[in-house]
Amino acid sequence: MKEFKDPKPLSIKAKVNAFAAKFYYEQLPDGIDALIVAIKQIDKKSALVLCIQHDKDEVSDGIWEVAKEKPHFHLLYKNVNRNTNTCINTVLQQLHICYRQGLDDVLLANRGIETIGESFPGYALYLTHETKSARLDAKYIYDIQEIISNLTIPEIEQIRDGYTRITEGSTKLSISDLASLDLDAFALGYALKNFNAWYNALPFNVRSHSKLKTIKESYTRGVESRLEEGTEINRLCVYIMGNPNTGKTYAAKEALAGQQILNVGGGGSGKFDNLRPDHDAIILDDDICPNLLNMTDNYICRAYRRNNNNSIWAGRYFVVTSNLSFTNWLITCGFKIENPSTVHFRMLENKHYSAMLSRFFVCSLIPDANGGNKLALISASTRGSEAEQHERLNMFIDFKNKFNSIISEYTPSATQIDYSAFVDNGCCLPNIL
Repeated sequence: MKEFKDPKPLSIKAKVNAFAAKFYYEQLPDGIDALIVAIKQIDKKSALVLCIQHDKDEVSDGIWEVAKEKPHFHLLYKNVNRNTNTCINTVLQQLHICYRQGLDDVLLANRGIETIGESFPGYALYLTHETKSARLDAKYIYDIQEIISNLTIPEIEQIRDGYTRITEGSTKLSISDLASLDLDAFALGYALKNFNAWYNALPFNVRSHSKLKTIKESYTRGVESRLEEGTEINRLCVYIMGNPNTGKTYAAKEALAGQQILNVGGGGSGKFDNLRPDHDAIILDDDICPNLLNMTDNYICRAYRRNNNNSIWAGRYFVVTSNLSFTNWLITCGFKIENPSTVHFRMLENKHYSAMLSRFFVCSLIPDANGGNKLALISASTRGSEAEQHERLNMFIDFKNKFNSIISEYTPSATQIDYSAFVDNGCCLPNIL
């Protein structure tokens, strides 16, 4: 599991708060049914248990056998109270899992049981192979319904999103409650989710607690931890040139309906101050973008290069609508050209221009056959591997189809108020127009 920071192998005699285990049918002397029953009988108020059988993968990491030929299991265990340590062997016996002394030593030496640390949500996501490394390794994507757990599917989804809601009512919070909230806040930040949405869902006794500032700092640490890993994102960048009042920004918003969108326009130095880690799309409406090379690259980055308040950008869609050509827009964003009269040719020789062109699907609005407009592709994004380009092309085609279905029917509002009765036409009025 490449994403997770320094997992360490564990002995079955170790006492821990959480651990991950991997095993085969040989380690299930009572069969898989006994494992399933035992997992579902564990009280979710005391521990979270998730397990899945991998039996469809056709690739191997070189250590474990190919799952399609020899199925294996992944199991995650975590005490709800992080201050409670449990002997791993006690849990294994409860779940009818047996690592045989002598026979399974190599299995354990290759992290058959390992630490989880603060990456429980990431491990839970790995169960279905929806992490970056699993996708890059072409591993089979399993369905969340295949996870065996003492939790419901919505509860599993919450964990994979980075948090669990662990407190209700108006009782006084214990140290263990605060510790769990702190861990959840870190995981929430690591998963790049919305802190405010999580905060607003907490009971009043939690929101009013004096320690919540410390918990918010843990969320920030989680975000920073994810940023430091240099996580890659296959980001779709689209530049749309068109005349004013043609509906291009409106159509772009509608084409991205369902995403968390940050709308930026009107200038100003703090245009990305409201950017959240969970914003999946930015729509830049006739505006410039600082730190443009990084903002349009395929990894999580900072929106600014300043001492503090450097918002994190982790979204997949970056859309610009403008009445400028792509080249002239880049100039307004700070790209320097020696001779503006030969701007196009100079830009083609500029390495930064080539880099920007490779990042964007550059488009223009053109008339369609029905008297409306449609999106025409001028230049396609060529950044990344062939697989990444294919995935990004599919994202663009989906965006373009939705955009065109909306803008083809767009008509600017023609309704205007008649102000003639309110206009003063006195002869002594100065001419200010």
